[in-house]
Amino acid sequence: MCEFLNVLGANISGIGSNTLHIQGVESLHGGEFTIGPDYLEVVSFIGAAVVTRGELRIHAAGSQYLDMIRFVSIGWE
Repeated sequence: MCEFLNVLGANISGIGSNTLHIQGVESLHGGEFTIGPDYLEVVSFIGAAVVTRGELRIHAAGSQYLDMIRFVSIGWE
């Protein structure tokens, strides 16, 4: 949220730490921001494909942010 607000013209520093420093600004403006991947959502889709024995291809999941899950190829017999 802080990064998005900064795109809109806010002045927030300390993002990712336990202390935020917020300096007021006169106004915000429009902007665009892409929300990063959510590993829980990715795992949920993988789980749904496993349970239904379906096929799944996930694009642009940001694999560099998914260290907490291990991708394993599952072969059905």
